[in-house]
Amino acid sequence: MGQALEGKGVTLRILSMNVDTSTLTGKLMLTMLGGIAEFERDLVLERRREGIAKAKEEGKYKGRAPTARRQADEVI
Repeated sequence: MGQALEGKGVTLRILSMNVDTSTLTGKLMLTMLGGIAEFERDLVLERRREGIAKAKEEGKYKGRAPTARRQADEVI
């Protein structure tokens, strides 16, 4: 948690997971969960980049259509 919140004595309790950041074990669990979540997010981004690169090589990826330009007449 942020130092500003910790300085004010704020803690987090996740009852369904039995995590309480007022304890050392709870702080460790929250840190580990955050690290795992970041790792998973990085894996998803890497797979996405690889998929886009492969699709570009095969000529199947042209990118997303520019929505704002397509709707410009309606907006004006």
